[in-house]
Amino acid sequence: MFIPGYSDNPALMHLFIRALELQVMVGAYAHEYDAPQRVLVDCDVWVTQQGDGDSLDNAFNYDRLVEAAQAAFQTGHVVLQETAAKRIAETLLTDPVVRCVRVQTTKPDAYDTVEAAGVELWRFAP
Repeated sequence: MFIPGYSDNPALMHLFIRALELQVMVGAYAHEYDAPQRVLVDCDVWVTQQGDGDSLDNAFNYDRLVEAAQAAFQTGHVVLQETAAKRIAETLLTDPVVRCVRVQTTKPDAYDTVEAAGVELWRFAP
C-alpha cells in the first residue's frame, strides 16, 4: 500500500490487523436494533520506529489496534459504521508515534446480494 510521503519514509513501520470479527449493535434500520450483527474491521497504522531491540517495549503492539476497534463499538448501539471508524482512527492518533491510520469496517451480512457493505477512511497526524 503506497502512501505518498509515508511509504517512502524508511523511519516508518506499517502494522495492521485484518478481518477482526466483532458481534456488535450497529445500523440505522429498525431491524438492526433487534440483535447484534457481524462486523469485520481492518486497521492499518504507520508508526515511527521505536527502537531496535527484539522486545515489545520497542514496538507498537497489535493489541492497541484490536482494543481501539472493540472500544469503538462498546458505547451502545452505533448507528453508522462511519462513526465507529472515526472513533478507531481518533483513538489511535492520540499516540504520538502514529502518523497515519486507515480503518475499514464491513458488514458482511448486510445484504443477500452483495459480499459486504462498508466504509474506509484515512486519517493523518498533524
